[in-house]
Amino acid sequence: MQLQHLQSRDQKISSQSINGFSVKGVLTANAIVGGDPVFGSSKIDFSKVTFKAVLNRDGMEHVIIQDNLKLIGLASNLNKRGQLAFYNGVEHYTKLGDGRTQVAFNIELGGVIRLAGDDYIYLEVSCQDGTFDDAYLTSSFIEIKPLKAVGYETYIPFIRSQPIQANENSNQYPIGDNIIRCVLLNYDQQNYLNPVVASLNFASDRFNDSFTFGDLISMKQASFPKEVLSAANDDADVFESDQSWTLIDMGQKFNQVSYQIQFNPANVAASKNYLVYWSYKTDWTILNKAKTLSDTHATMDAATVPASVK
Repeated sequence: MQLQHLQSRDQKISSQSINGFSVKGVLTANAIVGGDPVFGSSKIDFSKVTFKAVLNRDGMEHVIIQDNLKLIGLASNLNKRGQLAFYNGVEHYTKLGDGRTQVAFNIELGGVIRLAGDDYIYLEVSCQDGTFDDAYLTSSFIEIKPLKAVGYETYIPFIRSQPIQANENSNQYPIGDNIIRCVLLNYDQQNYLNPVVASLNFASDRFNDSFTFGDLISMKQASFPKEVLSAANDDADVFESDQSWTLIDMGQKFNQVSYQIQFNPANVAASKNYLVYWSYKTDWTILNKAKTLSDTHATMDAATVPASVK
């Protein structure tokens, strides 16, 4: 699916297994003067792109995602290379030649969705005014593709967000069961000098802890990937000192999750802070299908073992 400025499109995805979506912003200069121009993340505003994914199965609709691409994309890529697509202080791009550059990231669902039979995912995407910088409107576009996967579906994943109100002092955020990822996003702080969060208490069914602002910084720095980027690469190789925090990462699962957060009210601006979390739901039908497929593959694998080792 490709969309240009002020376009809205929809797409039906079926007969495949997916575990996320690939997002690319391809920027094309209207005129090239003096070789390839340098432009990228500062010329595209993913917050202006609305994204909705709905799973249709057995006559029921499950809204998997419904938000803007900046919120979903930044939450999916904290402390990973994909976060470069949302930098404020670094011009991130990859040159494609002929006056074109690309800004890209992936959205992880946190699980495989197997679209079989009459199942399908319906995508609705809209590029609103302000998606691209004015100088690059004519030929620039957003491209979205499902990320195909191999695996068993054991649950239906969801991504949800909750805004933090301006000048918030203290609040409790009960986000429920089957939580597999949670991040606290901030859009307006580029260093650690004006803390938005004073402290944070985490409670769940099997783990409880408290974190100071210093603890959050230490956790963030410890989670940076050990990627070696070539000096000749178009990508910046430094992470900004933003105040977005990964609270629960993929590979973990908690029930009865609740956060009690103490804020510094003067630093909590309107529409600049969000709690974003991944959860899932499952049932015996989904689990039985997964087991049936697993047993079938195990039988097929066993049939390939030579008789001498059976």
